[in-house]
Amino acid sequence: MSKIELKNQAKLLVDEVGVKLGQAVLEQGEKGYGLFHRHRYEILAEKFLEFKTKEPQNFLEIGSYNCFVPVLTQTIGYTSYGLDLPEFIEQFKGPELKFNLIIKPCDLSREPIPFEDNWFDLINFSEVLEHFNFYPMPVLAEFLRVLKPGGRLLITTPNQTRFNNRLKLLLGLSINWDIKEPFSPMTHAREYTDKEVVWLLRHVGFTKISVDYAHIDYPDINIWLRRLNRLVGKIYAPLASNLIITAEK
Repeated sequence: MSKIELKNQAKLLVDEVGVKLGQAVLEQGEKGYGLFHRHRYEILAEKFLEFKTKEPQNFLEIGSYNCFVPVLTQTIGYTSYGLDLPEFIEQFKGPELKFNLIIKPCDLSREPIPFEDNWFDLINFSEVLEHFNFYPMPVLAEFLRVLKPGGRLLITTPNQTRFNNRLKLLLGLSINWDIKEPFSPMTHAREYTDKEVVWLLRHVGFTKISVDYAHIDYPDINIWLRRLNRLVGKIYAPLASNLIITAEK
């Protein structure tokens, strides 16, 4: 399948899952989470389609939240599982039950992943790493444990060295989460550079690590800054807003 065909099919799949879940679910959560993350879902859908084989494959979503990604991968043909904090599982219990998903509660800061070794073909760790207020290497080691040999880990996370962060520093502004907002599980505790994520993955034992970049819009960024970010990221990819990193066991 060509890149254009992948992109078009991904958009259709995201539309289909949006209809399945319904507007109420898409609008639920922080700032209408399912709506403003649409572009990210399309990026992920392309990857999931690219990685899908004819054989049965087990998929794990880290931070299943509104269940969009588990339903998306289920629609593609994966057997989909999810992990999240208990409060988010309770918040989105409806989709979990409706689509017969297996979403397990787990606090990765202090608990192992509740699945056996060599169980998953693909783990999605998308826009979660930056929320960890603890050292992530033990969690990455857990991902390696539960992946099958040859299994893949897909990471998306904000690029700490993105253009608007560099601009903020030049203007004497902080690049951290707004100090006026109380810390919560939704807070970005620490963002990473591409080299830092690659270093962590290599030291855990992952191989065949590849780095790509993408622009993912966020609703609380000025529209002109979003456009400028997108333009600069197209001219020089390492200044784009987000990292997309894949690695194999």
